[in-house]
Amino acid sequence: EGDMAALLRLIAAEVHKRRERRPPALSGLAMPAAANAKAPLLVGIDGPTGMNYDTGEVDPLTLQLDLSVTFAYPKLGHLRFPAASLCGELLVADIGTDPKLASKAAPQVADAAMIGALLPARPLDAHKGTFGKVMIVAGSVYYSGAAVLAAQAAYRAGSGLVTLALPKAIYQSVAARMSETTYLILPDDMGVITPDAIRLVADKATNYQAMLLGPGLSSEKEAVEFVHRLFGVELPSRKRIGFQANADREFDPPDRSSLPPLVVDADGLNALAQVEQWWLHLPPQTILTPHPGEMARLIKLEGKDKKQLEAKRWNVAQRQASEWGHIVILKGAFTVIASPEGKLVVLPFANPALATAGSGDVLAGAVVGLLGQGLAPFEAAVCGAYLHGLAGELARQAIGPAGVLASDVLMRLPQAIQRVRAA
Repeated sequence: EGDMAALLRLIAAEVHKRRERRPPALSGLAMPAAANAKAPLLVGIDGPTGMNYDTGEVDPLTLQLDLSVTFAYPKLGHLRFPAASLCGELLVADIGTDPKLASKAAPQVADAAMIGALLPARPLDAHKGTFGKVMIVAGSVYYSGAAVLAAQAAYRAGSGLVTLALPKAIYQSVAARMSETTYLILPDDMGVITPDAIRLVADKATNYQAMLLGPGLSSEKEAVEFVHRLFGVELPSRKRIGFQANADREFDPPDRSSLPPLVVDADGLNALAQVEQWWLHLPPQTILTPHPGEMARLIKLEGKDKKQLEAKRWNVAQRQASEWGHIVILKGAFTVIASPEGKLVVLPFANPALATAGSGDVLAGAVVGLLGQGLAPFEAAVCGAYLHGLAGELARQAIGPAGVLASDVLMRLPQAIQRVRAA
């Protein structure tokens, strides 16, 4: 208010006037770099004037910056909207602050050096068994691509061997697109996995170092029942459809301790959301990968409460990880990863290029690939999500903010790994 408000209005008007003076770009002709650059460049010390550094709220007069230079650590508001959209590029300058002064309760922002230090080694005398065997239970006649993207992402993240456990009806079409994957062909009903598949999955799962459940399974009753019965959830008998109507319905669910370290994504989460206290049925330290809509279903939010989830996403992730006893990757701009022990890591990526179908399948595949290589669940979650975000940034730089496909992201996972190892 007062003189400060007048000053911000004056700056905004002057910036607008100067930028209007720029020579127009001529179609088909390359312009000099100086002509294409923003004039003037707006730089903020710590951030834009009018920003609340705790909440991310902004005054209506807050200017859009090109660069913010903050000191020692990012502030909470830098990673919360709407302020995050006005800060421009964020540079954190080291001014020799003693790390002991940082609050242990504060979230940690992941960076390339942190991820590079966590990644598993790649010894010269390695073989495919060195880098883990991963099983991915995924796909349906509706979403065969989800299985492909998840499996390819696991390989791109460094897995030694990936097995796709998928409905028989889509095996041929998926196998034609992936030569490197091995397959466990599961019984299906009209292209959807059925509860009969539990026997095969449970029998083979003990041979794997990690498992991903959920991408593309669909919300059909048969697939939902498969998920429920895999985790020992007892439900009222349901009438079956198609050619399996008279099949045997008695199944012995596997012991939770017999399942390998687990990632649950997409339709796996949606199936669990239908069960009261579903988290008690999962192996400890399971990695859950909800987007905000899936999180709302898992915690039974509706109406106005769903809209408030995004504003409190850090608190929600931390609270639910503690309550459930599992690791939560709450996806979205500035994805947050929370552990049951209270650790909270925020990723520095807000990228519209990742808002595309299949992006979540790539993230889940990268996470399970690292889990299978021996990383502890929380570290696998942080590393997989960070590499996915960095690969998305590389795709945006190469292609632009629109038109990026999930396959463009997974192809850049090895490049992302190289970047963080170099850091």
